[in-house]
Amino acid sequence: MKMLRICFRVVFVTIMILLFEGLCFRFAEEYANLKVKLFWGEIDTIKGEELGWSLPFDGLDSDPPVSPINTESLLVRLAEEYDYESQVTKFGRPICDQYSDYCNEVKDPLKNYDIRNFNNVSGLIFPKLVRQATEEDIQQNYARRVGDTLEYSRAIFIHVVTDEVSYLENIDSTHKTFGFLLNENIACMKVSISSKDDLMQKISFLRKEAPLQSESLILWGSDQAASSILELVSEEPGLISLAVVKDPVDVDYTPTAKDGTWVYSFFSDTFLNNTKTDSLLNVIKIAENARDSNFLYGAKLGGLIRKVDETPEGNLPAAVIPCLLSCVEFASIKSRQDLDVPDMIIQEVNSSQELSTVGISDISVNPTQDVSFVTLDETLPEPAEFLNEGNASQATFDCEILNAYKSVHQDDPNLSALTDREIILQLGKQFEEMGYEMMESISKQDPVFMRYYQSLK
Repeated sequence: MKMLRICFRVVFVTIMILLFEGLCFRFAEEYANLKVKLFWGEIDTIKGEELGWSLPFDGLDSDPPVSPINTESLLVRLAEEYDYESQVTKFGRPICDQYSDYCNEVKDPLKNYDIRNFNNVSGLIFPKLVRQATEEDIQQNYARRVGDTLEYSRAIFIHVVTDEVSYLENIDSTHKTFGFLLNENIACMKVSISSKDDLMQKISFLRKEAPLQSESLILWGSDQAASSILELVSEEPGLISLAVVKDPVDVDYTPTAKDGTWVYSFFSDTFLNNTKTDSLLNVIKIAENARDSNFLYGAKLGGLIRKVDETPEGNLPAAVIPCLLSCVEFASIKSRQDLDVPDMIIQEVNSSQELSTVGISDISVNPTQDVSFVTLDETLPEPAEFLNEGNASQATFDCEILNAYKSVHQDDPNLSALTDREIILQLGKQFEEMGYEMMESISKQDPVFMRYYQSLK
């Protein structure tokens, strides 16, 4: 009898501890974030290095859907996607509550923030985030002298619409979303576009005029705007950090590079009833491809699909907030180059079948190192001199990446079978397949190599 009482007490205490832990995970943001880091690791954890288990019912050990993506199993796959999203994002319920409360309670969310207008992009709202300029800022023409005050933000959230009527509608709900994100030091704006190309032009202009705000981009759009966003994602992998789309129409699928853009899709009943099966299948493929990441957080949160009730245009669903904030944190680490870019290049290029003659495992390409100033017109011959096929096959090219590659593989007998032109083209193609951010990094590291590649390809 005594043993029975002891066992009962142990079971009771265990149940109470689990209940208390579950309540903390559900309602305490700090504890939820701590638990995520405990079991998933830091935001830059490589997939496979996580602890690999967690307490029951928290969703942290959820596995992505595995059902085939085809017409016959469409409903099964959608159900799996919905269930996976609801499980893996459980850690974000406290911050979702805060967002919902903010939208319901705050009356004038933008009264303390500045709104800036540029020539063809207007309404950029800055958070109150400043820092002192450094030597690097001067080199990038962000400041005139060390110590100048610079405004910056962690990211820009852009609400994309496709007509002026939508641009002027639902101001209140849009501003409440903006106000919450501004409190998270994320700049916000709303833009009206006519096409994917128009969106690309506005982004390019924005990055030119506000580089310290627009290094990381989060785009949110519905219907045709959502389709334009997804089209841009497929054509410019890595340009956007997170694409949040609702009911995208006529979606095509084009595989993109790993660790490019996170994609969070929302489906309404109307969309599911009226959309072509092929478009639905393509959105699922996009989500699955977005989860194809070398990093644990990208593999878990990179591609999500959720079914939602009809919501007013401009009112960002609360469910996306935890994923959005995780993506901003991940993107900020990448932008500071705290991630090991050389290792990523090695891993990606070695996995390719196109560079089968020689490897690239020891080339160091670190975009953070200082690049000495070069005048390309003096360093390189005119393109006409080496674009000629006969000349190019015999020409020698002097640049940092090529020289490092040849130095590392100088003892490889297969190296002599490749011309400098062939090596540059093959390496450049691999870097290009890794996406927009990788090409930008290579351009900063070795602009001479990039000039050669662009001229030869």
